[in-house]
Amino acid sequence: AGRRNVSEIDGSENSVIATEPTASRPYAIDIDATLPRVYATNTYSDKITAIDGTANTAKQLPAGSKDFVETDTRRHRAFFISYEDPMLTIVDAAGDLDRENLGLSHPWGLAVDEKRGIVYVTEIGKDTLIAYHEDSGKAESAPTGSMPDAVALDEAANRIYVANYVGDSVTVLDGTTLKTVATIAAGHHPQALTVDTKRHRIFVANTHSNNLTVIV
Repeated sequence: AGRRNVSEIDGSENSVIATEPTASRPYAIDIDATLPRVYATNTYSDKITAIDGTANTAKQLPAGSKDFVETDTRRHRAFFISYEDPMLTIVDAAGDLDRENLGLSHPWGLAVDEKRGIVYVTEIGKDTLIAYHEDSGKAESAPTGSMPDAVALDEAANRIYVANYVGDSVTVLDGTTLKTVATIAAGHHPQALTVDTKRHRIFVANTHSNNLTVIV
């Protein structure tokens, strides 16, 4: 994170084939492979980095300090949040910036349902999940457990999974109604989770109990 670049790695040879400059302290990264474009956040910087994957050229966008990024590859939009920013920042395929004031209170988790065009953001400050509808701009909220810090999706089942850091649990929500359908115990301080969409299993990383919770 102390360096100011992003490395492109050949997955077959496990070798660096290109290095592109970024703003200071690159932190999180996501890719719209269909453009192709790479987005990188730069914490404690006033810019984000957009890298053209064809020309291998980097452009700095004045979006402010951002922590996390997720892309919608169907609509060619990238979404950015920052822990101290109440706004959801959006970058389109042309590189134009937009900001939606969702009144976010310490946003931390971010996920995109590309099939339905919904962006999900967890709010640590309110113990809620925000569902932002891309096409209409409508935002809905739903309660979660204590200090929701990560969110993952099973698009096929239309289920949303939220890890609750202080609650030591995972909240499962119905994607249509945003109603809680289950609250499942996890390890101590779960901080990350992912979904195996083929087997419909959820893997939860528990930072303070040094183990992994598997939900089937």
